[in-house]
Amino acid sequence: MQRVETFSLNKILNRMPKWIERESKYLDVVLFSRILLFRNIEGYKFPETAKTLDMVGLSKSIFTILNKYNRGEEKFEYLYGMDMTDVEFAAIKEYLKFGDSLFRTERDKVGIAVNENLNLFVITNADNHLAFVINTREDQLREGYSYVYDLEQFYENYFSYSFNGTFGYLTSSLDDTGTGLRIKFLLDLPGVVFKNKINFIKKLAAGLNMSIDEFPDYNYGESSFFILTNKITVGFAEDEIIRMAFNALKQIIDAEHRYREDLFRSIKFKDKVIRNYAIFRNSLLIKDNEIYKIMSLLRMGVISGYIKDMTLVDISRIFNELGRNYLRYIYNIKSSEAMTEVMRIRKEHVNKLMRYG
Repeated sequence: MQRVETFSLNKILNRMPKWIERESKYLDVVLFSRILLFRNIEGYKFPETAKTLDMVGLSKSIFTILNKYNRGEEKFEYLYGMDMTDVEFAAIKEYLKFGDSLFRTERDKVGIAVNENLNLFVITNADNHLAFVINTREDQLREGYSYVYDLEQFYENYFSYSFNGTFGYLTSSLDDTGTGLRIKFLLDLPGVVFKNKINFIKKLAAGLNMSIDEFPDYNYGESSFFILTNKITVGFAEDEIIRMAFNALKQIIDAEHRYREDLFRSIKFKDKVIRNYAIFRNSLLIKDNEIYKIMSLLRMGVISGYIKDMTLVDISRIFNELGRNYLRYIYNIKSSEAMTEVMRIRKEHVNKLMRYG
């Protein structure tokens, strides 16, 4: 298996993920939807306790087999954690919107296979031996699931999965044991936040076997972005999980739309959006803890019609490219100058994307 060189990583990080330009009637609330299917392979220890060389060898075997996969003529590029620096590894995780919760083992054990559209992935030894991942439309969850299930079935020709007749597929986390199926939605809920209804939404989600947590899951300050996901998979069939997830999503979207009605009638909110836009256009620095608050208000400005020279696609691309790890790698920012330099480069990057200045 060939080593993926730095130039290949650059190629991936300069390619726009397909989810940014996707079409959906829920774009005003849902940034992207993701399906993950976890499996472990009989005869191997879980990645967290396994030896690094064993996991590296397993990743290479998995990716060699993937070269034989031919659904839709998918072509994959391969990244090995042991061939990347910490900065490179942090950048690719951030750019592809893989939170740290997905990666619970050391970098050297991990492998990532990614297709040309940056929307279909096979991740090895991040937490489980295999994670089949697809970014899909929220109104096409079953179609998306068919892709990851097809990959799962393809690999079953080569491996036996760890399975228990009582509990189902065995995973490193009890929450994923059962079907191993997890569905995630990245939501923008400014109405919920401004109306102080997040506890109500969390109770609503819990009653539907879902959980909702702040995004991102590291120190970027408060925002109105949240991850909605199913809580458990054991005891539910795949179709039930998909149906429950979409039902919960629809109820939360309906609630968010109700709360936004009050926002859009408020002159104070309109002033807040316009002031935020002016600061965004004219500031020289953008701090880490400002990014997501700014992005949400820009989205509300576009949706409400207050902002005319941006689109939701523009904002999604900016949203995806303003993380500190991505910028540190792309612009080769040294750690000794990282904090202030990242804030400056972040604004310059926005200016380049939007042709400001």
